[in-house]
Amino acid sequence: MNTIKSILCVEDEIIIRVLVKRLLSDYDVVICHSGEMALIELTKRRFDAILIDINLGSGINGIDLCKSIRSMKEYERTPIGAVTAQWISTKDELFREGFSHYLPKPFDREQIIAFVEKMLSKRV
Repeated sequence: MNTIKSILCVEDEIIIRVLVKRLLSDYDVVICHSGEMALIELTKRRFDAILIDINLGSGINGIDLCKSIRSMKEYERTPIGAVTAQWISTKDELFREGFSHYLPKPFDREQIIAFVEKMLSKRV
């Protein structure tokens, strides 16, 4: 029996939140609009993968959120993907901060599905 994989998506832009929810309809996707909201969701249930925008507006940013998640024992090896339009000097910078995957915005349907499938096929 296949169980549906759960994905937490942390994104402040409503259009991207709706798009991700629609494009990843084969997964159990929980959407949060802030890092603070994501930290609450992470205490309620276990996720198989996490997608985080770097610039989340006010409050905690995506990099700090990733660091907080990595400090949780149950999420030490969970795939965490940076999904961002923000210019990052190198992907290595994100990987040093705790991200395991990177997808630049804008993305299309095939790119995000392949990205999530790649994330779920590997544990960090």
